[in-house]
Amino acid sequence: MDIRSVCNIGIKKPDIPKELFKKWLEMVDSLTCVADVSYSLVVRAVSEKIEVVCTSKIDASKSLESELYSESVIREKSALYIENSLKDECCNSNNSDLTQIVGYYGEPLLWSDNSVFGAICIVDNKELILTDISKQLLGIFRGSIENSLRILELTHVDAVENHQSYNDKNKSIFISSMSHELRTPLNSIIGFTGLILNDIVGPISDLQRDYIQRVEKSGKHLLLLTTDIVEVLKIEVGVIIIKYEPFNLNVLAGEVVKIMEEEAHKKGLQLAVNIPNNIELYSDRIHLKQCLFNLISNAVKYSESGVINVTSECDEKLVKISISDNGIGISQNNLIRLYQPFERLESQLKEKVAGTGLGLYITQKLTREVLGGDVSCISKIDEGSTFTLNIPQHVENIHDIQNISKVSR
Repeated sequence: MDIRSVCNIGIKKPDIPKELFKKWLEMVDSLTCVADVSYSLVVRAVSEKIEVVCTSKIDASKSLESELYSESVIREKSALYIENSLKDECCNSNNSDLTQIVGYYGEPLLWSDNSVFGAICIVDNKELILTDISKQLLGIFRGSIENSLRILELTHVDAVENHQSYNDKNKSIFISSMSHELRTPLNSIIGFTGLILNDIVGPISDLQRDYIQRVEKSGKHLLLLTTDIVEVLKIEVGVIIIKYEPFNLNVLAGEVVKIMEEEAHKKGLQLAVNIPNNIELYSDRIHLKQCLFNLISNAVKYSESGVINVTSECDEKLVKISISDNGIGISQNNLIRLYQPFERLESQLKEKVAGTGLGLYITQKLTREVLGGDVSCISKIDEGSTFTLNIPQHVENIHDIQNISKVSR
């Protein structure tokens, strides 16, 4: 079977953001540590060839030694396990030039239409004994990568149109299944790594502690990424639960600030809420809380000193909620890219700050499609940023949103 036929070369797929490649690199690094192999990698099929997307091996060019094995995974769309190629007559006769690869295990990476994106694999220069934890971790990483690909498809205009043919039941089943299948093993891995790091199962060496800490960090990040992806999928395919109800804005903002207080205090930041007690809203309380959390969380992450102010004012039927910080600021060139999925803008704090690149995208989608308003940003480098939610004070049902004049659109 030709590689082109399993990859649907004629069908345009969305580009992969560089930020995603970096996340995948974290995965293959962790996979290499846990599996205790020479290196791990993600490859993709491009036209009639295979190229390395990311690898834990320093010399990426040598990762291409695994190309023939990965080609088989991609062509057959099935996992391939080679315990010892030196003892495998088929491997020796076909791949005599691949003597540096003794052990190999790979699984295909698929787009939502079942065409092949590429493969994720582990490679060793000795006999590969595939443990359950290594296979499970690779499977989790595979699921995370595939769901990243799905969210890219859903935010791609052509793909969105194609997905309209799915019925609501299938959408709900897919999201529920994806959420359960990824979250359950991730929570298990995070739990077990916590036990190991606390020496519950016995003492570990410094090297082992370093490896386990990497796995724990990757697991927590993937859990955050999975949660964000599930939220985006719910919005994109229209299965999000919306509930409009009365609530007090000052009380709601106080709840969010209380969640972020500990993290803010650790950085020496002050959180100040200046919202009148008499602002009552009839809107989706849960999703407004999520939007406020995303914005306040970002302000805390990207500020190293100063005060984060949460303010609000009413203007006839509209409510304006602003979150201002004294952080690093955003350049004018980057402002137009703020709300792109998986987009994390370049800054001096980027490598220090954990994130999925989906928070602002989710905030904009929820503000526009659930709350009936919009989100805007004013920012200056080294001076800080102000994000503002402009939303109607009263929305009784989703149909009202179509008749509301959008602000700052």
